Amino acid sequence: MKELNLTLALLMFGTASVFALTPLPKDLQAAGKDALKILSASLSNSDSRVRAQAARAWGTIGNPAAIPVLKQALLDQDDSVRIAAAYSLFELHSLAGVPVLKFIIRKSPQSSSDSSPVEELRRIAHDKMRVLAIRKLFEIEGKKSESLLRSLLNDPSGEVRDAAAAGLARMGIADFEAEFDSALDSPEVSVRVAAVRDLGDIGTPEALKELTRAATDPAVDVREETMRVLPQFPALQSAPLLTAALKDEDPRVRAQALSGLSLLSDAASVSVLKKIAEDSLNSDTRLEADAGLARRGQKINLDLAKRILNAPDPDLKNLALNVLGADDSLRSDHLLVETMKSNADLRLRIEAATFLLEHLTLGKGS
Repeated sequence: MKELNLTLALLMFGTASVFALTPLPKDLQAAGKDALKILSASLSNSDSRVRAQAARAWGTIGNPAAIPVLKQALLDQDDSVRIAAAYSLFELHSLAGVPVLKFIIRKSPQSSSDSSPVEELRRIAHDKMRVLAIRKLFEIEGKKSESLLRSLLNDPSGEVRDAAAAGLARMGIADFEAEFDSALDSPEVSVRVAAVRDLGDIGTPEALKELTRAATDPAVDVREETMRVLPQFPALQSAPLLTAALKDEDPRVRAQALSGLSLLSDAASVSVLKKIAEDSLNSDTRLEADAGLARRGQKINLDLAKRILNAPDPDLKNLALNVLGADDSLRSDHLLVETMKSNADLRLRIEAATFLLEHLTLGKGS
């Protein structure tokens, strides 16, 4: 415990020292230190979702002082926490988490015909973690992961096999990408949805061409998934497809297209987002548009976001926080501080603390 407390003290010193180099009001400097305390304490929370969120946050903030704490998180019993810590370490230029990712990927649970429902659910949950670890490992190692990915092509889990094949396709191995392209012609909607998801992971110009076709698929689920993955591609190519989908006949597709468009930063979409923000009567729609405008450097009215932060709906609160995170004004920083200190939901407080530290340490705040 003494070692952990010392590590956290060094972490707080390492990140807080950045504040001294930045001309910040004293109240924001103090709030920044409070944010560090929240994230530090959250890594030992009993809820694994909270620990994973905190581990992801340290990578987002980008201060190398977090490396010792994240290495400690690699020993967590929960795979989602370990994966988050491994990738955050990579973001901080450390490869210490790579062996942990490989261990999770190789740990294939056994499935049999007499498995109980609980055992089967555990297997499915673990396979999802393996898929996530595969994607993160590829982000870190690229072509160096080819041998491991090839070894997974005969894995009992279809999701794991698909994730491995998608990684190989991202390496430019044409045969693997062709498999996903042809899957878009399957009569089964679930197969086409999975193909869209994997093409998004592949991320090549050829994959984008296939997604252009999927954007007009007759199935709503396929079109909705297409809108979800399009922001992973350059804005110049993806923004026109997302903008066109704002007129889709299905509200789910329209909502996902707006959510995707809000994540981009292309200037060409400003007028579209402004019109949505001005005309819409729905709070969630207006918040998505406001976040998109803020990411494009536009000055926005924060009154709606402030009001929503006091509303009971947690999903709307998350949207409001995204607006504050995207905005670079001093008022956003103070609203983040208020949320961090007073909101009853710990995960929202962690999100607010993360955004605040991003602003303070990366120079985004005013």
